[in-house]
Amino acid sequence: MREMNDVLRDGFEAHASALGAAGVDPGLGSGAARAAHRRRTRRAIGSGLGAAAVVGAVGVAAFAVGGDPAAPPAAVPAATSDAADCAALPYVAPNAAALGDAPYAFRAYVDLRADAVHPGVVVVLPDGTWSRLEPDAEGRYLYALDGQVYIVSWPREETGLDDMAMVVDHSTDGSAGGGDWDGVNPVVADYAWTVDIPADVPDGIDTALLSSTLRTGIGLGGLGYLGTSVPAGATTEAVVTTASGTTTTPMGEGSAMPPAADDTAVESVALRVSGLPGGGTFSIVAHHDLAGILDVACVDPAAEVAPDMSLTAGWEPGGGPAVEPSGSSPAPSVSLAE
Repeated sequence: MREMNDVLRDGFEAHASALGAAGVDPGLGSGAARAAHRRRTRRAIGSGLGAAAVVGAVGVAAFAVGGDPAAPPAAVPAATSDAADCAALPYVAPNAAALGDAPYAFRAYVDLRADAVHPGVVVVLPDGTWSRLEPDAEGRYLYALDGQVYIVSWPREETGLDDMAMVVDHSTDGSAGGGDWDGVNPVVADYAWTVDIPADVPDGIDTALLSSTLRTGIGLGGLGYLGTSVPAGATTEAVVTTASGTTTTPMGEGSAMPPAADDTAVESVALRVSGLPGGGTFSIVAHHDLAGILDVACVDPAAEVAPDMSLTAGWEPGGGPAVEPSGSSPAPSVSLAE
């Protein structure tokens, strides 16, 4: 199994190169979430995480949109309304509107390079509150949230942290997705997406698992598809709509969303479930609009919250619930998608 850092680095560099060739800056924008994530009541039908693959998608990738597919789209300028705040605190909260019902925890900014402009480890929640972490006696950057202890970074156990910075989205199920970061420009790619889930969810559908899988199709991290997320006998298809048309791909156990053939004109990405016991279909859809990355504020200095170190003091593996960094999961059979 490849190291998560290698997977993230390779994936980000490939996507960034494609964006650069299209004339789009992968490090566009600035921003932080200001609206609380509206959670809906859902029907959770077990976990079944043992068969899932953690997909280390690139959370800092951007999608460009343009009219003529043959012509490179113009780069979208970064927002400037909060340039002063971004210069001091280049941290952006995850876009709550792009989470769906995914089991999301927080976004971590890690820059431990010797020449870092903004050195340290910062955690930002979807509501815009943020915390700066300090290492414990073993050099671990730990963070406690809702009864779980997350190992956000452990330089002694991780390679590459001395020569690169990263932005990683952590989920409560143990999965994580992210990529390289320049340590200066705010990351706002997820603000180009809005995930819609119908209020009426059929019995047997787990919108949390489907949301996690859907996020692998929009440049963010999540779990591979699990058949247990839909009723027995139902089938699920990935539906990618671009300016050129729609492509449909059957989803297999553990698979990530397929890449769009023309990601310069993505309009939406969806998971559509058919063969439901009551008939009909059910879909969750991620709508794409690049204008969403404009005029999004960076974190508010007044929103900083000191982490409760008493929740992590003296913590040792096996001494309480913890989520490892770099895409691992509580289930030992969960593996990183190659």
